[in-house]
Amino acid sequence: MAVKDRLVSWFIKNVIAPGMEIIDQPGFIVLKLSDKRETTYLRELLFPEDVLVELEKQISKKYGSKGRQVLYSIGKKFGYRYASSSKYPLLKNTSEKEFLNFIYMLVRYIETTFAKRLTHKIDIKNKTVYMTLDNFVICRQSGIGYIMTSGGVSGICAYMFCDDSIEGVETACQGRGAKVCELICAPASILKQKKMKFIEETNYKNLDMETNYESMNKTQVCQYSHESFKSMLDSGFFKYTKGVVEHNGRRFFLCESSLMYIIENELRKIPGAENTLFQIAFDFGQKVIDSGNLNEKFIADFMSSIGFGDIYITKKNKKYMVVTNFFPWMKFYDSIKFTLFRGILSGMLSKYEKIKISLDKIEKEVSGGHLTVILSQ
Repeated sequence: MAVKDRLVSWFIKNVIAPGMEIIDQPGFIVLKLSDKRETTYLRELLFPEDVLVELEKQISKKYGSKGRQVLYSIGKKFGYRYASSSKYPLLKNTSEKEFLNFIYMLVRYIETTFAKRLTHKIDIKNKTVYMTLDNFVICRQSGIGYIMTSGGVSGICAYMFCDDSIEGVETACQGRGAKVCELICAPASILKQKKMKFIEETNYKNLDMETNYESMNKTQVCQYSHESFKSMLDSGFFKYTKGVVEHNGRRFFLCESSLMYIIENELRKIPGAENTLFQIAFDFGQKVIDSGNLNEKFIADFMSSIGFGDIYITKKNKKYMVVTNFFPWMKFYDSIKFTLFRGILSGMLSKYEKIKISLDKIEKEVSGGHLTVILSQ
């Protein structure tokens, strides 16, 4: 069948065909880039948009300015970490032509899974980026956009322009009724001159890529899970059109897995915020799959297909235990409670059993050269 969709065609030609995006291995989604100088290996997850939409709404509403600061910090720290880990070129070490060409390709890649359409304009001299975003993830629903829009994009810009003062402001948003979203990322001094209100985040401590990141996250043959992102696309469970991945109208987007860790680390700054994340994830888990398709094996295969590793679900004495080998690893693994993961699984199992199930007990093991996470009631 001829590929008619512009973004799908670009994605196949420039990402899938060269082997940049590994989506056919159960338990893993990996972005692998190579050029003459560097090789980049990033473990990704297929994030559920609904969870982050609700997170922006509820954290902003419950915790006011402190909540908004945490959400923006999540986004900017993730964007900075992502650009650094991906070894994006720095303006100070790159010709202007090469720099602009790279950003063009980066925008096209982001467009393939984050939006229907993106346009951009760059003022190199003033380190300023203007973007319009159509149907961009999260903010199109929340009307807020701190995580992936103003925060995430400004973090990438701060890294590439070598200017920690660059911040992002979403001046118009489809989630607030605008025709398209509009974003400006610029040094704080320029935003002040324009009399724009903005949030600041300049602490990027401990966000560097781990030396053993690739070895801890390398692809492995799964023993229990048999579904990959590709097999779920081929079966029609997930649909991909116009830069959007969906299941039953619920949107998902590919993103490097450190976002999950950074979300938890930042939310810890607000007492009770992690409980909010768990409940949001739990509610999503109850809604994401139709009851007719729900059983222990499908729950495990679904979570494996969106990148969480090799998952085995067992039940003993009416209590559930979920063993996950090859869980996406980051150096913060020992400081988080895997709240997003636990919440989604707890919600799905609760729907399946028709009773409240909460996977609150957590065990972690890294001695095998990979991260194993064991959750139980």
